[in-house]
Amino acid sequence: MGSVWRKLISVARMPSKGKAKTPGTMFSHAPFELTAKESSYRFLAASPTFKAFVREHPDIFSATHKMIQGNRSALRAGKEIIDNEQNIRIQRAATGSYPGRNRFGTLRVRVSGKEFFVKLSKTERVAVVFETYRRMDAHLKQRKYRIGQFNVRVLAPKLLYANGLEYYLVSDFYSPESVVQVRDTSRAMQKRAERVFRELYRSDLGLCDIGSGNSFYHKKSNTLLLFDFLLK
Repeated sequence: MGSVWRKLISVARMPSKGKAKTPGTMFSHAPFELTAKESSYRFLAASPTFKAFVREHPDIFSATHKMIQGNRSALRAGKEIIDNEQNIRIQRAATGSYPGRNRFGTLRVRVSGKEFFVKLSKTERVAVVFETYRRMDAHLKQRKYRIGQFNVRVLAPKLLYANGLEYYLVSDFYSPESVVQVRDTSRAMQKRAERVFRELYRSDLGLCDIGSGNSFYHKKSNTLLLFDFLLK
């Protein structure tokens, strides 16, 4: 895994065309903007904001990876792992009625004042994940990110990486105080959201698993955030 961070750092240190941006909040960052590189044994896609963060903290993510790999049992048991010197805190992430809420593979990682959601898996279909998010965001962009009564966005990853042995998805972390899973909202709210999901199903996107279990609702901005949808 160290090689992916070295690769990200080398890319991040390349001269940029403009002023580097740091990862923003939920609705201030740009829509899906990952660029991908793929070989026969590795897939890597990262957003400009994530590369900028790596540029500012070139050693932090290799340290984070070592903490995850060295504390699997403790994380699986629900313990929080802390490195005060590196300013890193890691714990299990998922909440609400999400089926994976108690799994080790979903982590909340706080690094140098930023919070990330990290999903670990053994799947090698990361290129497919990239395509699903790219396709959904392109469709929503055509709709001006508005369907029915809601603003609609993808919960875009900051990083997708796979090397045949492990798969990492990194995105911004949104606390239960800022968003709620749609399946945990009122029945009236779920019915309104279901109209959006049905409309997306009826489109020519070729995607599935779009629903209340794979979406968050941000009440302040009236936005549905979609994630974990798949190709049919």
